[in-house]
Amino acid sequence: MICVIQLKSSIKRSEKLKDRLKLIGLGHVNNAIFVTEEESKIIGRTLNNLVTYGPITKEVFVEVFANLLQKHKQKFLDNASEINLNISNLTELGELIFEDYSLLKKLNIKRTFNLHPARKGLISLKDKIKGELGFNSKIKSLIKRMLL
Repeated sequence: MICVIQLKSSIKRSEKLKDRLKLIGLGHVNNAIFVTEEESKIIGRTLNNLVTYGPITKEVFVEVFANLLQKHKQKFLDNASEINLNISNLTELGELIFEDYSLLKKLNIKRTFNLHPARKGLISLKDKIKGELGFNSKIKSLIKRMLL
């Protein structure tokens, strides 16, 4: 699974870039979306100037999922019981969704997650080599800084 986070705005960008962002499901700064390997081919070179992306482990996905859906915990657990999933907490639900990403539609959960701006800021939004844009192997630390 790959995490994609939009770090720059799409204002004053070409329509092609805006369409690509809509195709992935991003539209606002600091929004994150988790995509599969097949869907990540859309990112390519066109969105390198606006987003950061990288592979994510199951533990980080479950942590992010449980943290962001904590407000509506009971609603999602009730939806899971209607589909006959034997789940008692959000971490178990996150593990199931990591393995079968199509459960999000069945549970009526949005694919995009709103994150906060990174604590202690970003390294650089101009330099792709040393900065945060483009492929980022250290995306786990960035996600943890963006969670409150």
